[in-house]
Amino acid sequence: MLVKIETRYSYSLVPATSGIEVPLTVLPVSLLAPTITEGSAEPTFIGEVGALAQDWFEQTRPVTTQPAAFDFAVTVFSGAGNSTLPLLRIEQLTLLAGNIKND
Repeated sequence: MLVKIETRYSYSLVPATSGIEVPLTVLPVSLLAPTITEGSAEPTFIGEVGALAQDWFEQTRPVTTQPAAFDFAVTVFSGAGNSTLPLLRIEQLTLLAGNIKND
């Protein structure tokens, strides 16, 4: 199996209390190209994606007020054959900024 992970950070430039509804600003953080899992339930690249997101968060110090969050998109491909169609796509796994630990 091959797994691709996109990491984005979204936040609001306009406070919710302003009464103005503005779409969230979305910043790309990282893109893991389709990578083989080698049959492991916990492949090593998962920790690398997490560490990269944590480093970005600590160095960038982005806005963290609600609804700021990391959004992860995960796509799973078959490792067999030449098909480029995904087996599974999860568009938005969300980690709210308030739940992120600072080291």
